Amino acid sequence: PEYAAKLGANGREHIRNNFLITRHIKDYLLLFISLFYDGDVVYL
Repeated sequence: PEYAAKLGANGREHIRNNFLITRHIKDYLLLFISLFYDGDVVYL
């Protein structure tokens, strides 16, 4: 049961970090900011 709970929590975290719309919005914002920013690294 403890291992299954840990797997479930890790799975939810993976989905939250990689597949939700907020992640895609962040990626688009970074893309647009990087187009107008002359530096090498852009942080959001």
